[in-house]
Amino acid sequence: MDSRKSKLDASFLVKEDLSVKDAMRQIGEAGDRILFVINDDQKLLGSLTDGDIRRWVLSEGTLASDIRKVFNKDPICVKADYSTENVKNLMLKKKIPGIPVVDDKGIVKDVLIWSSVFGKNGALEQEVLDFPVVIMAGGKGSRLDPFTRILPKPLIPIGEKTILEIIMDRYSEYQVKEFYLSINHKSQMIKAYFEEASSPYKISYIEEDKPLGTAGSLK
Repeated sequence: MDSRKSKLDASFLVKEDLSVKDAMRQIGEAGDRILFVINDDQKLLGSLTDGDIRRWVLSEGTLASDIRKVFNKDPICVKADYSTENVKNLMLKKKIPGIPVVDDKGIVKDVLIWSSVFGKNGALEQEVLDFPVVIMAGGKGSRLDPFTRILPKPLIPIGEKTILEIIMDRYSEYQVKEFYLSINHKSQMIKAYFEEASSPYKISYIEEDKPLGTAGSLK
């Protein structure tokens, strides 16, 4: 094992009863796009990334629910005798921003984050997606009632940004700048918001005459 000091950063550790909304906020504050789920004994249960949350939200999952159905139950981890080279290879191969260090009982002893392994200048390289992205934003968001009685689901705020802006910002990490929004429910409100928001993205709209369901506007 390399000579190193272990200092566990508890800001990367969460319990499985954490709400999806609070998990989104914590990931945003940490800035490393990953959290690790533990039990009361600090035993590793899984990992949770911004991508996991994005898929949950897009599948009409509620923000008020806990993360039990959202986080990955088969996380990548290393033991205390890890080599830095092996950790680097894992991060590069799996494109993951963090890996926990566990003992023989699965107890989290340390968290290795990309910036600490590669250095501050070693930015995580993202795949470039050379095509526009279609986002289904026409649903009623009934699982987010009563919030969606006033706002359409894509405009529900999480911190300082809306759900839709957070999703687009994540795609921008892959150099995506063009989006097609499939809209129906409260469509005028969504269009008005982005007309006033001075969005850095090129946004076009696919207007559904009636609710078409998941991926309906792609048919």
